[in-house]
Amino acid sequence: MTDARLPHSVPALQRWNSIHGGRGDAAMKVPALAHRPQRPDEHEGIEYGLFLRKLWRRKLLLLAITVMGTGVAAAVIMRLPPHFVAHAYVSIGDPIAKNRAAAGVNQALGMALPDTGTVKTEVEVLKSPQLALEVIRDLHLADDPEFNPALENNAPPGLIARLAQQLTGSPPPVDVQAEAALDLSRTIDNVLRRQRIEIKEASRMVDVAFDAPDRQLATRVANAIVDRYVNNQIALRSQSAVKNTAWLQERIAELQGRVEAAENAVEKFRSQAGLFSTPGGSPLLLKQMTDTSAELAVAQSARAAIEARLSQLNAANQAKGRSVSELVDSPFMRTLDTQEADAVEKLAEASASMGAKHPVTIGLSERLRHVRNAKRNEGLRAVATLENDLKIASLKEQDLNERLRHLQDDVARMNSSEVTLRKLERDAQADRLVLNNFLARFKESSQEGDVGRPDAQIVSYAQLPVEPERPKKGLLLAICGVLSLMAGAAAVHLLEKADQTIKGLQDLEDLGIAGLGLVPFSHAARLSPAEAARFGSTYREAVKAIYSRIFLGGDAPPQVTVVTSSLPSEGKTNLALGLTALAAQSGQRVLLIDADLWKKGASSALDILGGSGLAEVLEGKATMAVIHALERSTPAERKQIETVMVERAFNGVTHADILTILSRYGSLEYASKEAARYAESARDAICVFPDSEIKRALLWAPEFVVAREK
Repeated sequence: MTDARLPHSVPALQRWNSIHGGRGDAAMKVPALAHRPQRPDEHEGIEYGLFLRKLWRRKLLLLAITVMGTGVAAAVIMRLPPHFVAHAYVSIGDPIAKNRAAAGVNQALGMALPDTGTVKTEVEVLKSPQLALEVIRDLHLADDPEFNPALENNAPPGLIARLAQQLTGSPPPVDVQAEAALDLSRTIDNVLRRQRIEIKEASRMVDVAFDAPDRQLATRVANAIVDRYVNNQIALRSQSAVKNTAWLQERIAELQGRVEAAENAVEKFRSQAGLFSTPGGSPLLLKQMTDTSAELAVAQSARAAIEARLSQLNAANQAKGRSVSELVDSPFMRTLDTQEADAVEKLAEASASMGAKHPVTIGLSERLRHVRNAKRNEGLRAVATLENDLKIASLKEQDLNERLRHLQDDVARMNSSEVTLRKLERDAQADRLVLNNFLARFKESSQEGDVGRPDAQIVSYAQLPVEPERPKKGLLLAICGVLSLMAGAAAVHLLEKADQTIKGLQDLEDLGIAGLGLVPFSHAARLSPAEAARFGSTYREAVKAIYSRIFLGGDAPPQVTVVTSSLPSEGKTNLALGLTALAAQSGQRVLLIDADLWKKGASSALDILGGSGLAEVLEGKATMAVIHALERSTPAERKQIETVMVERAFNGVTHADILTILSRYGSLEYASKEAARYAESARDAICVFPDSEIKRALLWAPEFVVAREK
């Protein structure tokens, strides 16, 4: 947009840039400089709004690349063969062993629950090549080309292969056994590659999965793996039980011989050392020594009692006034005491009554003497008896002392032999304890009812998979669609990078040209620019911003404003009509001149058909001259001019009458001068563009239009 009479504060360059933009912005588009300066922040980050606008400008290319990439990917994905995965589940550890462990049953036979390391070991067993080989043999997988690629290579050679063999000669001899072993190893590798053995998290459950194109084959192989694994567990446990039983029998027989020999050695040493025991278990010598000690104590007490009694009797015999009968306690002595008392009593009576000389008295005296002699003799006899008893007691005590001394010597010898005996007994007891343990283990293993139960349990056999696990066609299509979209975005970005045309205000600023604003594309503006600017929209706000900067930004608003572009169909007419409508809304008188000599853009938008246009004005015809004359003519002259304009023909008013009016006010000369001035103003506005073929054509066009009829 160029102002023919711009104030000094607003340069013409800025006026032109106020409507500069892309085709989608309803503004003009001009070629950029060959070497556009780079923005300072071009590599500092991504401007997402700008990037999205680029994608929108190239939306058809983006859509084509996305659809094409997704279509090709869909064609490839749909041809991918499906792969089914069957899952079987195995629990490591015997559940019966779990109950036994909880009840505290003997765990010596390996009935304890497995730990994490044991579970991992069993997983590696499931992954072992040996187990895979057994499954291959069970299911005859070596005869399936899916697992044995050698079967595909056994086809008869083609014509080219036969010609090559004839040219190169016969191939070297092949080791059939080595090739068969190699083919079997490849088959095992293929089976191991397709199986997946995983531990379910925080459990003893193992997931045995197998991948195959055929769902039935995947199910059969997964079930065969767990069956073969459990059968191997049963076989290994049975073999282990048999070996354990045989080993226990050998150990029991050996231990029985050792226990018998140890017990015989104990008894032999006991008999040789004389280490006999009582029924209570104590040593016989100790009991004898205890008994002898007790007897010796009794004998010593008896001897002491005899000695004491004998001493009393001897003392009584020697004493004059003490009777021996008081010390001798015997029936005969008590009888003699009774007789003596009776004789004394009778003698006293007889002496009192008959006198001492009486025969009765004498007889009683004699009787008393005989009784007392008998008592003395009895006392002497008692002393002799005590002396004899004392001799016997002393001999017995001496004999017991001798026996006790011999027993003490024997006990001392026994104590020295007891150490050896205890050692022999401990050895025999230890052998007996080991024998009892082995007998208990042998009994438990013999009575064990679940020897054939494996250490693993099949929780669930594999079922036929309903849906293939891969390929995930929907996910792959989504990924390919996203990748295609990304590829399209990258292609758009590269094209935008390679495109050096100006598309926005920032591109103008990179060239050192200030812009006034951007006008969006609007269908309403194309249908009726005046109505779009009148009733309000994004388009109206954009045009209003440009209008404000042009006509309200300076001290003296411009009187004449030119809207132009380097290429057609860039929104000149829409913008000019919008600015005209806004100026009219603000109460200004506006004259819109459509300077497009090839298209009637403003006339078509405003539905103005026929009549004179700018070409007639530039050619010196009536349009501008008539306008000049109307502003200066009398009412009668104005009525004549309006009649011709309404009728668009010279019926009531002649052509000469109109020319007379135009000549009278100098309207034709005025129109020619104004046309020349506008052409010059247009050339001044075009001079700001870089030199190019388009610029030179634009500079030539005003001069051609003005001078072509002169």
